Amino acid sequence: MKWACPNCGQLCGGMAGACPTCGFPLTVGAVTRHYGRRLRHWLSEVTALECPRCRQATPITRAQCVVCGAPLTVQAAVDATLAPPRRGWARFKARSSPATWSRLRWGHLLLSAGVLWGLLAYLEKLPLKAWVILAGVSVVYLAVFAFLSAWLVPRHVFFALSRASPVVKLAFILNYLSLVLVLQAFIGTWWVRALVLAGLFLATWLGAYLLWRYIMPVAAATEQVFLGPHNRFDASAPHGRDARYD
Repeated sequence: MKWACPNCGQLCGGMAGACPTCGFPLTVGAVTRHYGRRLRHWLSEVTALECPRCRQATPITRAQCVVCGAPLTVQAAVDATLAPPRRGWARFKARSSPATWSRLRWGHLLLSAGVLWGLLAYLEKLPLKAWVILAGVSVVYLAVFAFLSAWLVPRHVFFALSRASPVVKLAFILNYLSLVLVLQAFIGTWWVRALVLAGLFLATWLGAYLLWRYIMPVAAATEQVFLGPHNRFDASAPHGRDARYD
């Protein structure tokens, strides 16, 4: 039986102690170390990061690029990734005329209307009773989405939308209606999963309401019964201070 040398690929005898071509030792330890180095090299290539400045591959364990020394942070990678589209958007804004922006607004409105009409045509095959049930479940999802939007979306986004032109506002209204139809289609397609998820939303809301409305007041009243009412803070009391002055 012959074995291929891990280093050069030359066929060697099964009892050979080293490769006759390159001299690689054919021992268990040497072969294991050889394939271990190849595995580490492969992992370093697979997990290597592209430097946002010079575009050279750098191991993920390095804090700086091995070529140009640029810091390899998440923020630097995000900035380098978003820099080209930002520059392109800035050039487009600088070169676009008011007529171009007007055509874009009307195109957005017409596209939104077309998408909404297509969704209505696609989903109108469902019976009316099913649509009533889907709309009722959709209310739970819309309430959760509204809460998350008010919590996570920056305020300046809503302020920018409030200052948009009537054409843009109408287009966003059509987009909202399209998203509601997509939501109802999702609920109708995965009915059981949608109900389970809506049940989780309702259980979370009911649990928070019970905690705020009943459990916390009872806990505060119980604490007053066993520990007594809390006295107001007295600044003149020692509060553990033993310093003195004359």
